[in-house]
Amino acid sequence: MKVIRTPSAPIREQTVTNLREGIISGYFKPGQRLIERKLCKLMGISRTPLREALRQLETEGLVEIESFSGPRVAVVTFEQAKDIYQVRILLESFACRLFALNAKTKEIHNLRRAFDRLEKAAETVKTIELVALKDKFYDIILQGCGNQLICSIFRSITARIAFLRRTSLSESGRPSKSVAEIRRIVEAIEQRDADAAWGASMHHVKIARDNALQGLKSDFKHFHYEEENITVDQL
Repeated sequence: MKVIRTPSAPIREQTVTNLREGIISGYFKPGQRLIERKLCKLMGISRTPLREALRQLETEGLVEIESFSGPRVAVVTFEQAKDIYQVRILLESFACRLFALNAKTKEIHNLRRAFDRLEKAAETVKTIELVALKDKFYDIILQGCGNQLICSIFRSITARIAFLRRTSLSESGRPSKSVAEIRRIVEAIEQRDADAAWGASMHHVKIARDNALQGLKSDFKHFHYEEENITVDQL
């Protein structure tokens, strides 16, 4: 695990960032015990900031803290992944629709620049770095959509979404396909076509969902879910 060191940031914040990245990148495996003594030595910190960071990651759904066995990396079950994607489809698609309607011209330009960086990096960077670029892309949409509640709800599941994004993007050839899908979202937003932005986003997330769930399929014997048919009028 690459330990991030930012002198100006509090130790707790650095520790949260390091552990979160370690989990999302797969350095720490689902179900793996997180032994405090070893983590303290690895990151050069005391147990107090480590325990504070673990509690933060517990609220994000990335860590489970059990009374007798201590902290371990949370396992995102098949059913939980389905639930997360149902929420993500609604939030991202509606946020894209609102962004197309409400975003300032400068925000749309910023979105295009973020997409250009994502497109350029798609075939060259590691999956975890691509996930980070996608997070920055969607952060612009969330900030500019004009609905802070959507932003707040989305941020509460951001870490688990990032974990599932890594699973989805791990499929061979998926990064370039993902970028092509996102390009349609950007183009619709640039044209201020809210319905097209909604539809392109929903299409993208559904494909990402199918890839992520397929990646989890080997851990579960049954693979069944109902296709969502969601319209703007249902919100």
